[in-house]
Amino acid sequence: IKHWADHDILDFISCKADPADHWSSNISVSVDSAFFAALDAGVPHARVVLEEVATGMAVNGEPGLVNMALAQVGETSTDLVPNPCGEIFLEPFEPCCLGHVNLAHYGNDLRGTAEAVRLMARFLVRATFAAIDDPRQREVVDRNRRIGVGLTGFTEWGAAHGFRYSQIADSEIMGAKLGVLKKEAVRAADQYAAALGIPSPIKHTCVAPTGTVSTLPGVTSGIQSVFSRYFIRRVRFAADDPLLEEHAAAGHHIEDDLHAAHTKVVSIPCRDSILDRFDEHLIEQADELSPADMIRTQAFVQKWWADNAISYTVNVGEDVSASYLMEVLEHFLPQVKGMTVFPEMSRPQSPYERITKAAYEMAAGAETGQAMDECVNGCPVR
Repeated sequence: IKHWADHDILDFISCKADPADHWSSNISVSVDSAFFAALDAGVPHARVVLEEVATGMAVNGEPGLVNMALAQVGETSTDLVPNPCGEIFLEPFEPCCLGHVNLAHYGNDLRGTAEAVRLMARFLVRATFAAIDDPRQREVVDRNRRIGVGLTGFTEWGAAHGFRYSQIADSEIMGAKLGVLKKEAVRAADQYAAALGIPSPIKHTCVAPTGTVSTLPGVTSGIQSVFSRYFIRRVRFAADDPLLEEHAAAGHHIEDDLHAAHTKVVSIPCRDSILDRFDEHLIEQADELSPADMIRTQAFVQKWWADNAISYTVNVGEDVSASYLMEVLEHFLPQVKGMTVFPEMSRPQSPYERITKAAYEMAAGAETGQAMDECVNGCPVR
């Protein structure tokens, strides 16, 4: 992360123009209230920085943006940075303490969702008592008791209420429901902290990318839309992993990883399992949404749910221009704590690649959804 006013910020913004450079790093530009004031005043440097960021985003998804002006609200320290995924801002030595509620499981059952949020908040408060060896870490955990009750299965939650993804942020009812759930998280955490004789958590709610947490039950991650109803999923395996034989037998394409030695990349054709639960007309995939639709949804959830931050990726197509992105950034950036844009297939061997229904049906070894079979109705404890 580098501050927008640093003398070498333009060199930093372009440091990943070649995908082979710094390929394993995420970079972001930090902006603040002075940046927004400079934009409003027409200061050339601020506008050039935003133009260069928008250009980088449109070309290869780098850099991201971090809004420290909003991130600082409610904090007691100015020494903060986001964790690598961006869903929570932390002080030096402060660890993440995150858990997630699967909205897809509860659908329009507000009472059931609220109970899950309550239990997760209490669980995370208790988790702050976990053994910590470093006294510097122990001190900041004891002082902040920061937790992050997160959400996953957001798209399914909207569909269960009869809303397409792009309609959720326009609904006062959905905003009110998120507000009720946030209040439940805050109330449960603060009451439990009082009972335990510790400070109330400095922050309570966030949205993480969830990753495996959402993949195991086969629901959409975090508050992301469905990437595609049909897609290629690429998974990396060690070159000697015996599971490669199963993928080869299923007809999945296998190739060498371009960046890591002794590693294979397996391409698996998939049909999103959300189509088993909802009518297709309710399910919008990412390329059917505008960047404004996506970032507006992030701002909506930031307002009603997350007092920490939100990890969110705006997927854009090749036809999205840097000038359009700049307009979107300028409008929505003050409303969110961080922003990431990722152009489709901007990297070789990307984790996901959209395909048509016909291509899926013709593919060898096609699979339905991403859920682990034994986890569809709840994962076993091992």
